[in-house]
Amino acid sequence: MDLLGIIILMSTVLAGVAVLGMLILIIQRWHKNRLAAAEARQLDVLSALAFEYLETPAFYPAFKAQLLPKDQALLIRLFLSLLPKVRGGYADQLVAMMRELGVAETCLGQLRSSRWWRRAEACSVLGAFNQPAVLAGLRQAVDDPVFDVRLEAARSLTRLGAAPPVRLLIERLVTHEAAHSLAVTELLQQQGPAAVAEMIDLLGSDADGAAKVLAADALGHIGNLEAVPALLRQCVAADELQRLSAFIALTALGDPRAAAAAAAALRQDAAAEVRTQAAICLGRIGGSDFAPDLEQSLADDAWWVRYEAATALFAIGGDGISRLQKAVQGPSQPAALIAHELLQEKGLAA
Repeated sequence: MDLLGIIILMSTVLAGVAVLGMLILIIQRWHKNRLAAAEARQLDVLSALAFEYLETPAFYPAFKAQLLPKDQALLIRLFLSLLPKVRGGYADQLVAMMRELGVAETCLGQLRSSRWWRRAEACSVLGAFNQPAVLAGLRQAVDDPVFDVRLEAARSLTRLGAAPPVRLLIERLVTHEAAHSLAVTELLQQQGPAAVAEMIDLLGSDADGAAKVLAADALGHIGNLEAVPALLRQCVAADELQRLSAFIALTALGDPRAAAAAAAALRQDAAAEVRTQAAICLGRIGGSDFAPDLEQSLADDAWWVRYEAATALFAIGGDGISRLQKAVQGPSQPAALIAHELLQEKGLAA
């Protein structure tokens, strides 16, 4: 066979392979669509049965008898969709029904799945079932190799009032990803006042700096003033993020004890973000005794520090506003400019 014949043959074979591949993809898509349509129909059937039997616990066994093995996965999806939509007694009845239908047992088995998203889904669902076996399974899942599974397990344990110790939670959940840190902070906030003492102890421990940042942020949101002394100690930490998180928390708490530390940071801290937050903190507290420090910061190298210092002076009122008006006529051009801009923003300057 000459070269042209070989090229034609290879082209024909490749075209045939391409057509065959296209057919396979079309068949796979058709099959998936068919399965999805069948599942949707069956989900509608299960939903109708659930509402029919919801208020009649005596008929739960009759409902269970109508289920096929493959319906268990659909029941989990149904439960996840219905639970956020019901409240009070209806929610309790729905949980009781799903427990009777074996959803908790199915999810406990699903915790051993090789697919991490199935384990995460199981952890999320199990947060509705306060049973010893469920608690044991979720505690094991907190050690799962996948972050999302660990997080869902921790969330469910928190919902069930059985949250692990704060130190353990942070050890299992702290990562360097911002999205993960936000999720962990939210979880720590949900711990509420009961976990304040643990978080305070963590701030004084040898824990990782990232753990202390998360604990400080949670303490600020929880709003317990017992955390103030521990947060004040964090204001002079070597790590910039620890100092910043401490001032953010102290700003949220609004305790006057933070004023001296904020003024010191405003004068001395090398990080512009920390100085900025210190100025915000003084504005929140209303530290009129530290108006001279704020006035001095009107000439700071960082624009945000200057702006927040001017804003804090305005918040103080009286003496603070007088210092802004004085700065407009002062020798420092940055201070004069930011003071004029702030007064103009507030309608007190032309």
